Amino acid sequence: MADEQPFDCPDDQGRLLRGVQTGQPTGRDGRGLLLLNAGLLPRYGYHRHHVKGARLLAAQGIPVLRLDLPGVGDSAGELPEGPVEERWREIELGSMVPATLAAARAWRTQAGLAGVVLGGACGGAITALLAAAHDPAAIAGCLAISLPICLSGSLRPRRAAGAAPLAADRPGPLHPQRARQLLAGYLPRLGSPTAWRRLLTGRSDLSGILRALRALLRQGWSARRAGRRGHPPADDRLNPLLVPALRTVVAARVPLRIVLGGLAPETDDFRRYLARPILEREPALAAGLQQHLVPRADHTFADPEDERLLWQEAASWIRLRCSPPGAT
Repeated sequence: MADEQPFDCPDDQGRLLRGVQTGQPTGRDGRGLLLLNAGLLPRYGYHRHHVKGARLLAAQGIPVLRLDLPGVGDSAGELPEGPVEERWREIELGSMVPATLAAARAWRTQAGLAGVVLGGACGGAITALLAAAHDPAAIAGCLAISLPICLSGSLRPRRAAGAAPLAADRPGPLHPQRARQLLAGYLPRLGSPTAWRRLLTGRSDLSGILRALRALLRQGWSARRAGRRGHPPADDRLNPLLVPALRTVVAARVPLRIVLGGLAPETDDFRRYLARPILEREPALAAGLQQHLVPRADHTFADPEDERLLWQEAASWIRLRCSPPGAT
């Protein structure tokens, strides 16, 4: 049975944050991993991903706090109404950073930790990175799993009740890899009379098919405008806070580990928006940014073997690279 106990603390606005701590710190160099919500998912994560990871790391002497941030899971606070993509985008632009830093300070004090490593998947990864950049002296490391490189959709004004629909109410751009996956599911059905009947009678998602085609055409146009390998893509999908945060964290010598799945959309984004146009031109930044690829993994590391490899890598990295200053 894992050693688990409840945790709570106020955030920067006095809202009560709740979580579960697994394991106890050991010795004067005790570090802990603070795992943040994957977007709007509660603290158990994809497929109870965080629960399994916390127990595995705790068994290796690394305590883990699985935390719910404001408005998520068991923590206090309310999220604004509106499309989920808007909430994702707000997280990607740092809405959870102040609460994260408040929780890191509180946990370090309550648990007697020498240092706190921030970590998470997807929205938790970008929150961890932005928080480490905001206060690098307070953070012992940053574990960014499935780090989103680009922004989700777009923040659109909500139309007033009774007003005519706006063009801005339409869904945001579809990710090219997701577009390819959707079209790959439809292509085998082109020879099926049943599939054509469903399409012509409006029972197939024609708007989704057209959206996927537009996404691929947009990607092709962007690549042609770029003209050559290494030129930044000709669109505004890259999160404007990402590269400045990476530069700050690397310059402050905060250990940073980015773990990506080879089959995940953000891996393609990493190459197109970060590795080629930026890291190849900034060797110091590339040297300080440690990337680890799990080749067969998807965005959620759903396969048990991929999940095991992820947490094994996380435990080894924390032990080797995230020792607090003065630790032995």
